[in-house]
Amino acid sequence: MRKILYLIAILATVLATISCKKEKKATKTPAIVGEWQITDIITKSAEFAGQTVNIYLSFAKDKSFEMYQMIGQGRYRKFSGSWKLSGKNLSGSYSSGKAWGSSYIVSVSEDLLTLTATEGGEADTYEKTVIPEEIKDESYE
Repeated sequence: MRKILYLIAILATVLATISCKKEKKATKTPAIVGEWQITDIITKSAEFAGQTVNIYLSFAKDKSFEMYQMIGQGRYRKFSGSWKLSGKNLSGSYSSGKAWGSSYIVSVSEDLLTLTATEGGEADTYEKTVIPEEIKDESYE
């Protein structure tokens, strides 16, 4: 009887250890769900000709995204579609079915999200924020 209880205790300990390891692996995927505003752009492949660029991103739990982008003066343009995160590799497509121009390596640190393009060398940093309702309401597709 004592041996059986001893084996059950060992088995419970092993199962608890395996469960903890699985939980730790699951938390290594960056948490990108939420709303973000661009704070920094580092690019090697494109010039914005001195124009101001502002981008808001929203990644939803259902794997959909919305992006509000303004280059220069004017109104925000809205893009939407779906995203997929495999480990730290983010890819997606627009609602038209066209794939993004690049996939991105994702890094999240506190309230900062960095997306580094796998093609072209661009790295964009976003800060967690709430997208203003007037930007959502006044954007065009």
